[in-house]
Amino acid sequence: MNNNGRATTHPRVPSEAWAISVLALVFALACDSSAARGSADGGSTVDGSADGGESSVRISIQINNCPNVTTSASPLSTSVGATIDVMGMGNDIDLSDRLTYLWTAVSGAFADAKAPNTTYTCTEPGTHVLTVRVSDGRCEGVSAIPVTCS
Repeated sequence: MNNNGRATTHPRVPSEAWAISVLALVFALACDSSAARGSADGGSTVDGSADGGESSVRISIQINNCPNVTTSASPLSTSVGATIDVMGMGNDIDLSDRLTYLWTAVSGAFADAKAPNTTYTCTEPGTHVLTVRVSDGRCEGVSAIPVTCS
C-alpha cells in the first residue's frame, strides 16, 4: 500500500498505470501479432514493458472458438403425425472440444433431442421452428430451420 491507502503493483508504478499498460499490450496484440507467442493449449502470451523497461507484464489469453452450426431437414413439409429427418452439423476448430447437441421446438417431439441427427414428429398443424444448439462446454452455436406440418 502507498501513503494514501491505494494498492500498487510496483513500488514506483500505481495500479492505474499497470491497467493502462495491460490495455496497451492487449491492443498491441490485436494490431501486431508478432508480439505474441502461441502455446500448445491454444493460449497466447504477450510480453511487454510497463514502465520503460524496468518492469514487465505478461498476459495469458485463452481463446475459445464457438461451434459453427448448420441444419437441414427432409422433407420440409409433411402431415401431422409424420416424421421429418433433421440433421445438425457442429464444427469447432478447437479439435479437443467435445460437442454436445440439443434440439428444441415449441411443439412436436424429437426421437433423440441430444443426437446430431434425429427425427421430428409433427403433433399439430402450422409452421414450426426446429432449433439445434451445439455446445463445446464454454459457448454454443445455434441454428434453426422452419418446417411445415399440415
